[in-house]
Amino acid sequence: MSGAAVAVNEARRRQARSRSPSHHKRFQELRHLNDPCNEDKKGNSLYGSQKFKTCKAVSKIPLIAKNDRKSFSIYHNNIKDSGCSGRIYQHLLKGSLGLAILEMTFYIFAVNIIFGLIYWFSGGCCGDLDPNFWDDFNFAFQTFTTVGYGQLAPDGVASNIIVFFQGIHNLVATTIFAGIVFTKFVQPRWKYKFSEYMVVANKRGVPTLQVRFANIDGSYNQLYEAQAKIYMGRNELDPDGQRFHPLYCLDLVSDVSPSMVGVWTLQHRIMPDSPLYAKTFEDMVSSGTHLHVTISGVDHTTGETVNLIEDYFPEYVLYGYQFDDQISFDKTTMVVSIDHKKFDCVHPAHVFYPLKNDGNMSRPVSDLLDTDEVKNPLTKRSFKESTPLVEETVSDKYGSLSSVGDGL
Repeated sequence: MSGAAVAVNEARRRQARSRSPSHHKRFQELRHLNDPCNEDKKGNSLYGSQKFKTCKAVSKIPLIAKNDRKSFSIYHNNIKDSGCSGRIYQHLLKGSLGLAILEMTFYIFAVNIIFGLIYWFSGGCCGDLDPNFWDDFNFAFQTFTTVGYGQLAPDGVASNIIVFFQGIHNLVATTIFAGIVFTKFVQPRWKYKFSEYMVVANKRGVPTLQVRFANIDGSYNQLYEAQAKIYMGRNELDPDGQRFHPLYCLDLVSDVSPSMVGVWTLQHRIMPDSPLYAKTFEDMVSSGTHLHVTISGVDHTTGETVNLIEDYFPEYVLYGYQFDDQISFDKTTMVVSIDHKKFDCVHPAHVFYPLKNDGNMSRPVSDLLDTDEVKNPLTKRSFKESTPLVEETVSDKYGSLSSVGDGL
């Protein structure tokens, strides 16, 4: 090496040694932040200092499907609601197009029978000497549909008065029916699915609440600018001892997606600032905890906004489980396959589960639901037998947690 090169290297070493301690400290901080194992170490320190144990299959999988679960109803007393007309309106808009057409056909048939009877009791619609109900019904139907073959026409004052009122009715009914059919056609026709359970398992050293959402139509019917939120409500006591029911919006690892075409796993990291931190299944039941997942976005076919919601109660939040992997990729054909048979499948996984003040585990879910200590009849369900509870200390087995499959 030449003398000039040696001199340059020596100058660089002197410059490095002369750097301030703050510069070296900042370099170490950046290096610490960029360490991929940093979050695992942070979780180890955080949950190792608290009274947690690493467990598997804390919960037991319920036998009753979530949609078949008995839920509660809310009644508003001493106030007038929208009444029967509002319920009919909601029914027509929320039901299927085929059901709406069937109900409109039945209405047209029934109302024309009524008008046919009115014509018949008034002496006939068309001045016949021998009036019959069949002609009166045909005339009423032809008037409703404005067919007008010309063979039947109103005759007499009574018939013309009835035709006047029937014409007004037909105009209003036809307008309403056209509006219902048009609304049905412009509504987004979108098929989706939420997972049957929420699961809580360690991800990168932190217990993480997870729930799956799938766009079953895939690229055929995409959802643009999808936004997701998870809300949690429960009963709490204020400093004065008054009960109130706050609603928390849980922070998600990722709450937006530019184009929703497959499966989306929403994740909430249960850190100390989370309302679920250090809460057991028993705490969730006793406080009446309930979770709600909302998805909103724009349907790419109609441009209309889609709003979806799904509810979860404590018995469908499985501690110590992880979703099975349902996605495969074929490099030859460049095709991503999603197996929806595995959409709700779970397997035991490690989770940091809180201990009681006496250092013992909270009772298993099945034991809790079979007792009357928690006065919540909605949570007394049958549960499948699952993998026995596995307890490990954080310090002894923590290193193996990074190898647990994510099942995304």
